Amino acid sequence: IELREALVALKGPLGNIPAFRTRLQELMDSEESRSKLLSELEIVSQDLNK
Repeated sequence: IELREALVALKGPLGNIPAFRTRLQELMDSEESRSKLLSELEIVSQDLNK
């Protein structure tokens, strides 16, 4: 679900930057990078909920 929310954010201003979209796609293509990104998003989510 967190990944979906992050990808939905791409519809915003950052999603209009081709280099950002390309780099994010590269991260999503790698299982290791995807896992790391998801864990970082989880940490941020926990911090926001405090």
